[in-house]
Amino acid sequence: MLIDRRRLDAILDHWPFVASRANIARVAEGLSGAAVWRVETAHGCWALKRWAPHMPAKRLESIHEALREIFDRGFRNVAVPLVTRDGCTIVVDADARCWELSPWMPGRSLQRNAVGPHQICRAMEKLAEFHRASRQVIGCGPEYGVVFDAPPVLVSRLSQLRQWNEGRLAELERSARGHRVARELDAGRAISHIRRLVQPLVRQGSLHAHRTGPCQLIAGDLWRANVLFDSSGECYFIDFGGMRVDAPEVDVVRLLGSLVVSDDDWRSGLEAYYGRFSSCTAWPNDWLLWLFQSGVVLSVLNWLWRMCTEELEAVSERSLCRIRELIEDLERIAATGGPRIGNVARL
Repeated sequence: MLIDRRRLDAILDHWPFVASRANIARVAEGLSGAAVWRVETAHGCWALKRWAPHMPAKRLESIHEALREIFDRGFRNVAVPLVTRDGCTIVVDADARCWELSPWMPGRSLQRNAVGPHQICRAMEKLAEFHRASRQVIGCGPEYGVVFDAPPVLVSRLSQLRQWNEGRLAELERSARGHRVARELDAGRAISHIRRLVQPLVRQGSLHAHRTGPCQLIAGDLWRANVLFDSSGECYFIDFGGMRVDAPEVDVVRLLGSLVVSDDDWRSGLEAYYGRFSSCTAWPNDWLLWLFQSGVVLSVLNWLWRMCTEELEAVSERSLCRIRELIEDLERIAATGGPRIGNVARL
């Protein structure tokens, strides 16, 4: 959806210090409907974001409050949204869409094949620092230390896997046959792999049903595209729409799985994380592997479902790259089961 300059100006008027803005350019848009503009002014560069339609204002406010507290606790590699002339951090437009303005973060995201060992370790060290700060924050749910009967991620993923196994896969398969982009992606082959994986994943996940452990505020959607590396090797995190209280290993597996392919890189990434978060108990490898496998399977299914059932014929190249990457991960899982993490040294 195109948004004209007058509408953008009306949104930006809520932040009086950008009145001297010089240039506005759209730089990103996702399948969810979220979009980001780079705003260049005499006072610096800013990121103007329009959130997806399903983002409630109350939830976004709580995320902003949590980010501010994490920043104040010493983790400065996140962008804290700016306050409007009305004292809020969000603007809700006539379509009930939420907008925010935050500092433009330095650096850029890297393709997986361009991420080196130094960047992997640096990203995992920063994630550990983020978790050390966020575990002290009350926001987006219960405070740190609450022990669930089972991690929320496990309950949610088991429920989704069972739903797919009970008929949704057949519906997706029918839709994919008639979708041009899905055919180009060989979605039929991916769905065949998933048919063989779903029931074992449900069985394996059920073995973790009594897993307990402290949950805390996590980023929730931290993967390679939401990590920016600058020229000095420092990294910054963006896009916290998935922030929630859950098991911190969800972030660890999601980020590491998007950065690396080799088993050695998995081990070095985990070692870097544990080295910066010494009070964190090392998680069992079979639990980490299940999180990776189930995450890839459900991500592929959700991408294909949205693309096929919502009849999205025009999919951005960025989104296609992500889908292809996930399908490559799925192929590896189908062939070998995924990464063989082995023993991870605690530094």
